[in-house]
Amino acid sequence: MSSSNSLHRWRQDADGKIKIYCFPHAGAGASITKNLALNAPSWIEIITIRLPGRETRFLEEPITNINEAVKIITGEIKEDCLRHESDFLLMGQCSGSILAYNIALQLQDCSHFKGLIVCSRPSPNTDLDKLDLDVSDIEFIQQIENIGGIDKSIIAEPSLLELLLPSIKADFKMFNDYEFVLEEPLPIPILAVRGNNDASIDMELFSGWNEFTNDSAIIKDIDGGHFLFEHSWSHLLSCIEEFILSKKITKVLG
Repeated sequence: MSSSNSLHRWRQDADGKIKIYCFPHAGAGASITKNLALNAPSWIEIITIRLPGRETRFLEEPITNINEAVKIITGEIKEDCLRHESDFLLMGQCSGSILAYNIALQLQDCSHFKGLIVCSRPSPNTDLDKLDLDVSDIEFIQQIENIGGIDKSIIAEPSLLELLLPSIKADFKMFNDYEFVLEEPLPIPILAVRGNNDASIDMELFSGWNEFTNDSAIIKDIDGGHFLFEHSWSHLLSCIEEFILSKKITKVLG
């Protein structure tokens, strides 16, 4: 079931006490959060951002400008919040964390916005190597393999990779062109989660998320690699529940 172009809803039985808007990694669709969403407790509703160019939006032109993506998704989340009046968090995986952070800047004055969760991505002020996009498809894929930016299960399916390649390239262009601008720290808590087997994420750089909140930041390692939404969803769910309850983000009992 879906409520808008970008927001994909997975369940009808969630009681709406708190919503988490999820931002997948570069090139990924909403499906990577299926296990996360369907196994969350009923008081948490996982809503996944599905950008143009993937899954049911396959025929739409992918977005290559982060400011355009931020404007569109911020508007849809605001409309959803007005309709449901529920507390919510934003959560991103890898490059999706940067998109989530930039949308958090736009929503920080909303009284229902209660927290930011970032997975598998150093803080936004970290200089990461940019990819060369003006190369052959084979060379481009090799680049993202080298940085651990694509799931090996996709590499193993050439026909699937061919379908996903335009949206993957669009997303990497979006984040290649992204220029960090220093803003005031957010007034909400941040949970930063890293897989303990993720060799691509330096813990010192990852801990930089401490600087992006005036509230509190929790830096956490869990069992897993880089793609936590897909392969470590049960550990991630436990971490999310603990964060929400410890921060008293919403009343979940009674």
